[in-house]
Amino acid sequence: MAKAFRYILQGDETIFHFINSKVKCRILDVLMPIVTHLGSACFTIVFALAALYTYWKTERVIAVYAATSLASSHIIIHFIKKAVDRPRPNITLSNVHTFNIPLYNYSFPSGHTTAAFSVAVSAAFLLPAFATIAIILAALVGFSRIYLGVHYPTDVIIGAFIGSTTAMFVKSILDYYFYTGSSIIIT
Repeated sequence: MAKAFRYILQGDETIFHFINSKVKCRILDVLMPIVTHLGSACFTIVFALAALYTYWKTERVIAVYAATSLASSHIIIHFIKKAVDRPRPNITLSNVHTFNIPLYNYSFPSGHTTAAFSVAVSAAFLLPAFATIAIILAALVGFSRIYLGVHYPTDVIIGAFIGSTTAMFVKSILDYYFYTGSSIIIT
């Protein structure tokens, strides 16, 4: 088991250095700090609140799903971050490009990625026409976290898993309360 764990960590570091150093270019140096904010607490909470105050019923339901998924997933990652206590890449690795991003707390899992997938999957369930765009944007948030040097690939993968799984779980629970047959109870 220890050998498998070391193998995963080596792969994590190799992929991290490839994305953080080898993929590096001027265009991504400008775009990735912008993209990463799509997974920030500020953006995801404002998105959910804005959707709550729209005229359309579907967007209001998305707001409830997204807000519930965000809150639930962040409670989960809060405990995981403290339990795992994984240092950020710039602390354990050399030659990391961090782009002067303020680094707080622990690395595992990625909170930005978790938030992005919580919102994207919640929106994708109710607006399937935009599902691909939502998931691609969430994946770009995850990629940006590695590119900007603040997370390892496994931090991002597990963040995406937690965000997506939480959104699915929240949907199944809230569907029970919001739907009777095919009519939505939220007005």
